[in-house]
Amino acid sequence: MKSKMMVLLTFAAVLLVALAACSRNEESNVARVTTPLTAFDEPVYISIGREANPGGTFAPGESAFDNGYTRLLAEKFNIHIDVENSFDADGAVYAQTVALHAAAGTLPDTFFIDSGNFLLFTQLQQAGRLADLTDLWPSMIGGRTREAMEQSAITFEELSQFVTVDGRIYGITGGRSGFGTSMMWIRQDWLDELNMPIPRTLDEVAATAQAFVEHQPGGQANTIGIAMQPNWFAMGEWLNITPVFYALGAYPFEWVEDGNGRVINGSVAPQTRDALAVLHDWYERGILARDFLVMASGDEVRDTYVSTNAAGILFSAWWQPWPSWDGHGPYSRSSNPDVNWVPVLAPLNNQNQFVPMSHRVVPEAQVILSSASHPEAVIIAMNYLLDLSTFGAFDDDPNVVRLLSETRAHSDTRTNAPIRGGIFNSPDVRLLIAQAATDLMRTGTANFDPRIDDFSQQHIWGAYNFVNNSIMPRWDANQSEADAEEAGVQYIGYKAFYRAPSLFLTPEFREISPSFVGVTDGWLEFGGTLDDMVNTAFIQFIAGVRPLSEWDAFVAEWYRAGGDVATSEVNDALGRE
Repeated sequence: MKSKMMVLLTFAAVLLVALAACSRNEESNVARVTTPLTAFDEPVYISIGREANPGGTFAPGESAFDNGYTRLLAEKFNIHIDVENSFDADGAVYAQTVALHAAAGTLPDTFFIDSGNFLLFTQLQQAGRLADLTDLWPSMIGGRTREAMEQSAITFEELSQFVTVDGRIYGITGGRSGFGTSMMWIRQDWLDELNMPIPRTLDEVAATAQAFVEHQPGGQANTIGIAMQPNWFAMGEWLNITPVFYALGAYPFEWVEDGNGRVINGSVAPQTRDALAVLHDWYERGILARDFLVMASGDEVRDTYVSTNAAGILFSAWWQPWPSWDGHGPYSRSSNPDVNWVPVLAPLNNQNQFVPMSHRVVPEAQVILSSASHPEAVIIAMNYLLDLSTFGAFDDDPNVVRLLSETRAHSDTRTNAPIRGGIFNSPDVRLLIAQAATDLMRTGTANFDPRIDDFSQQHIWGAYNFVNNSIMPRWDANQSEADAEEAGVQYIGYKAFYRAPSLFLTPEFREISPSFVGVTDGWLEFGGTLDDMVNTAFIQFIAGVRPLSEWDAFVAEWYRAGGDVATSEVNDALGRE
C-alpha cells in the first residue's frame, strides 16, 4: 500500500508544478476577518477534505457536511461548506484520495496530511500551493484554545517545527495529547476464576496468557491469550503489541541510539529481533491467534475473539474503556456485569519499568491551499470547533443547544466535525487529569486545572461517583435507558480517567523520546519501501514463514533498499557523522 502511495505521490508531483498557478476558487469580494472568532459580513465558502470517523453514524438526515456543527458555523460565522468540491473519505483510502485529488488538481481548500503521507506536504510547499500561515495562524487563535496553548508545556516553535520552511509556516499542527501509549488490558474476572495474580513481567504475561488458552475461562474452544491485529501500520495504540517490544528495549519505526554514538532505525536494532523471537514463540504456543495473519483488520480480530469471550488480554491506550463499555457485543460491560477489563503497566522491562516512546509532535498538518480565498475562515472554524467540543466554551449558547440537540442525540463530535486535523492537544493534559482524579478520590473536593476540558471533568466526577455513589448495581438490574448515560460516564470515567491515567503517576512509568523525529530527503524517497519491507518481514518472522536465522539478511536488505541513505542523513542532521 505504501509503495502504491509513493507512485501516486510521484505522479502528483509531476502535475503539481504545472498546476501551481491554477485554482478552482474565484477571488472573493467578501471582506477579510482579522480578529479571532469573528463572523464574516457575507457568506464565505470553504471546501474540505475530511477523513471519516470509522464506525461513526450520523443523525437521521445529516451527513459529514450537513449537520449541527456545519449549521453552527454557517449561522454564527457565515462560514459555509462548499460541498461540491469537498470529500469525506474512509481512513483506509483517505491518503490515496488526497493524492488523487493532488494529481488531478482538485484539492479542496483545506485537508489533513498525516505523517505517512508527508511527502505531499513537501511537494505542495515547493510548488507554491500552500498558504503561508506564519502571521495568520498565531494571530487568529482565540478563546479557550489560545488559553490552553499559552498554558501548555509545548512551545509554538516546537509545535510548528515540521511545517516550517525557511522560517515560514505552511500548516497547522496540534501536537499529540501525550501519554497515548498502549498498555495491557486484562480480564480481571478471568484471573479471579483461575486464582491468578495480575502479571507484570514478560514471563508472567506469557504464563497467564497460556493459562487462558489452556483453561478457556470464557468457555470458548477457540480461546487465545492475546488479541493482536495484523496490520502493523494501522495498529496505532489499539490491539497492537508494542509493549512487548518496550519490555526488551526495542522501538521499531523509531530512530534510537545504537550504543556506539550513532543513531539507527529501531526496526533493524538487535533488540527488535529479540522481541520478534518472543512473539514467534507465542504464536507457536497459541497465545496469539494463528489466523490473525489472514484477518482484514483489527475489527475482525475484535469480532472474532474479544466480542465472543475468547480473548483475555489486549493492548490498547487509556481510552480503551469506550469500546469495552459498549463495543464488544454481548461481552461489553454495558450488557454483561461479569466482564471486567483492568489496565496494567505490563510487561515491565528487566528494571521493572514500563518505558514507551513518546511523541509530542510528529510530521503531520492541516494545510490550507494558497488559492483559498479566506484561509482565516478555516482557522476560525477549527478554533470554534475545538472551543466548543473540547472546552465546552459555548454550551450555554441557546443556538448551540438548538442546533446541536439532534446531532448530539444520535452521534458525536468526531463523526460530525467538518475539520478534525491539526486540533491542538496539550501534551501534559493526561497527567493533569490523573492528578485531579486522584486528588478528588482522596479529598472529595474538585480542583481542576483550567486545561482540563469540561468533558474530562464530567468523567472525573463519574469516576468519583463510580466509587462513592455507583449507579452500576441499578443499571445491571434494570438497564433503564434513563440511566444509560450516567452508567457510561461512571464506568468510562473510572477506568479511563482514573485507573488508566493514574498509572502514569507511578515510578514504574517512564516515557522516553526518539533520538530523531522528522523526515529526511532519503526517507521521503525510500521510506515507503522500507516500511513495507519491515511490515512484511515482521509478520513473516512472527509466523515462522521466515526463520529468524535470516535476521541479518533482512537487516542487510533494509540498508540496501535505502536505509543506509536515510540513516546517514539522520546522523548528519544530528552531527553524529
